[in-house]
Amino acid sequence: MEKLPSGSFRICKRMQLINGNRRKFSATGKTEHEAAVNLQDKINYANNRIRFGDALDRGDVRLFDAITDKLNSDKTTILDGKERPKRDSSIARDRNSYKNQIEPFVAINKPIKDLMPTDIAKWYDWINAQKKANGHPLAADSKNRALSLLKSVIDTYCARTMQVSPMAGYHYWHRKKRTDLTQSALTQTECKKLIAYCHEHPSKNEDIILLILAIYCRPGEALALKVKDYDPDEHTLYINRTVINHSQLSEDGRTKTPDSLRHITLPQAAQDIIIKYCDGKKPDDLLFQNTSHGCMDECDFNHHFKRVLKKCGIKKDLHAHNLRTTGISIAQFLGADVKGVSKNAGHSSIETTQQIYTAIYQECKQQAVNVMDNFLADNF
Repeated sequence: MEKLPSGSFRICKRMQLINGNRRKFSATGKTEHEAAVNLQDKINYANNRIRFGDALDRGDVRLFDAITDKLNSDKTTILDGKERPKRDSSIARDRNSYKNQIEPFVAINKPIKDLMPTDIAKWYDWINAQKKANGHPLAADSKNRALSLLKSVIDTYCARTMQVSPMAGYHYWHRKKRTDLTQSALTQTECKKLIAYCHEHPSKNEDIILLILAIYCRPGEALALKVKDYDPDEHTLYINRTVINHSQLSEDGRTKTPDSLRHITLPQAAQDIIIKYCDGKKPDDLLFQNTSHGCMDECDFNHHFKRVLKKCGIKKDLHAHNLRTTGISIAQFLGADVKGVSKNAGHSSIETTQQIYTAIYQECKQQAVNVMDNFLADNF
């Protein structure tokens, strides 16, 4: 281990690869531990290139093959900056975790490059619903070990292909489902209050709120928009990326699902907002930038949205994603064609749009009927 003049550390090591050849590897890091971890990553990558060839760089390696290879070859771990052998009991628990919690996963035969955050969210829902033989839920240790194994494999391969790992967003897509759908969206009256506030207090965050309402995109998709995504001649917007893991920008094409890749014809209000933020920027620049010209943090935007609701006197515990729910529901309530709404929303099927979003205003209308029934019963 060598300390460089810059204060970082460099480590060099000659290692024998799985094909019998010996190569010299070197890596640097801000700490000794980071340098050792980076060195191990390089050695693992060299061995994986031998096993999988160019398929590794393309991301064509199946999840099943990647995990099996890791279980068969991962006999060491990095502790305190040093490579140490794994305990046999730890290896055995990894194998049991794979067999019981990962192998039944429906996406196990998918190439890693085709995995989506929704695949991970489905697995997360499935593993949370599993029971032991005695009927009790799985222990947190069992679930965390499976999650750690899955995450380490997917993150490693995505890092080598310059992709954002879908594991970064699994918690983002996994949300608690509300039983009272009327609490998942704003009513038309509440929505008018919100729009009026945004017009009275114009700023970047308020413009994003109005844009999401107008085109009912996901908040992460709005924050990931670039100048080149807008076609001023056709007045359309191409949604092909999103923000996951707070301010981490996904690569083009890594959206929630393949159906989320879509062109949207913009209403005039949305065009005015986008044109405003395109002015003076290059094609690859983000429309909505933070102070350092990077991607805005979705958590910060969500906190701002909650503050705006409070200032508007709206007493609902909503997330910024509920702006999308509101926009879709109002569009249908006002008579928009469900096929067009579903396509613009990026839903995989019309049934998703009909069953989830129309229920919100169906419940609102039924409540209005019940109120009138009670009034008539008391006075006639």
